[in-house]
Amino acid sequence: MPRSVPEYDVVVEQDVMVPMRDGALMATDIYRPARDGKIVEGRLPVLLNRTPYNKVDNEHSSGYNRWFAERGYIAVTQDCRGCYRSEGDVHFLLPEAEGSARGGHHGRPGRRHRWRRLVLTIWRRWCRI
Repeated sequence: MPRSVPEYDVVVEQDVMVPMRDGALMATDIYRPARDGKIVEGRLPVLLNRTPYNKVDNEHSSGYNRWFAERGYIAVTQDCRGCYRSEGDVHFLLPEAEGSARGGHHGRPGRRHRWRRLVLTIWRRWCRI
């Protein structure tokens, strides 16, 4: 399979403050495909990454958001609640999502980690890393 090649330039909106239901604002960076500095219009797939480890540092070390935007995806990365530029209180030992607090992930503690491993495996195979 041939390697993927960049087709677009990238326009980045940094620290867009997205309101949550409780009023807390989450710091969000949006990487959009562009041509000649103008955002590509139309329906495009969106990838969302939420991290407690500083969205800016993650992008500097990985380049994933820019990589996907260059290939026609809108890549959105967000600091988790109470982390770095996002507002609110962080509770690392409690799940953020309401569904998870009520037994989401079917009460199986390792499921989230298996999911991350699966995504990383797919990413490596797809990108041939």
